[in-house]
Amino acid sequence: MSEDRPSALPREQVPTIFAAVLRRLVRAIPGAVGAAFCDLEGECIDYYGDVDPFDLKIAGAQLAPMHDEVARRLGGFLGAPLVHLRGERASYLYVPVSVDYYLVALLSAYASWWEALDDVTAARDDLRKEAGV
Repeated sequence: MSEDRPSALPREQVPTIFAAVLRRLVRAIPGAVGAAFCDLEGECIDYYGDVDPFDLKIAGAQLAPMHDEVARRLGGFLGAPLVHLRGERASYLYVPVSVDYYLVALLSAYASWWEALDDVTAARDDLRKEAGV
């Protein structure tokens, strides 16, 4: 994604304060194409990216069961790990934000997300602050 332009696709909802955080994250990760901020039921609160918004929302919803499992097993989320799921054509980066929220970044199959680990941590912290958790 270009540093100086918004997403090429029209939004289907009014952006919230979370959209700016997601935008910074997507731009920071080499190979990222989008990100979604979701609640514990998998509902997309906000998103940013150059992929169909429906695909971002579905990606977020698909990881809701994993978020529920992480919440039960770890109990707390302050030091929770991120999970990288790599497929043949794409990959996901799951980042728990709190018991109630998580972040999903959509990446190319071999995206270099680890090069932006500080940005991922900053995005998680910014989302926590904005969500009041």
